[in-house]
Amino acid sequence: MDKNIIARIINETANKSEEDLLRSLEKKIKAADSAGDFKAQADYWKEQYQNLRKQCIRALNGKNGLKRLSKILEEDVYTLTI
Repeated sequence: MDKNIIARIINETANKSEEDLLRSLEKKIKAADSAGDFKAQADYWKEQYQNLRKQCIRALNGKNGLKRLSKILEEDVYTLTI
């Protein structure tokens, strides 16, 4: 592939050496991988929050709601902090 095309794709100037372009590409790939890891973690914690929220709403709407809610929160919050 032409060096100018590669430079344009990774948003770099074409006057850089091939080695510099490859290093720049490697850095961008690492940054993208890190972003993917953070997104996966955010998705996991969002799902945990949504599940806990559903449990809390069910507990509040049921019999002995506050007692059940307290028990759910003690179990889940303790687990999340370990």
